[in-house]
Amino acid sequence: MKIVLIKKIFIKAKTEFEDSYIRENYLKDLESAFKTQDTVIRINQK
Repeated sequence: MKIVLIKKIFIKAKTEFEDSYIRENYLKDLESAFKTQDTVIRINQK
């Protein structure tokens, strides 16, 4: 049996503009970078 610990990183965007900017420009790169380290990344708007 293999137990995998998944870490989560939350990014809090202060405005809707920041939220959409991060999602459009950085989210895919961040997800792929952290996926190799068994880390999940989420963006939450304030």
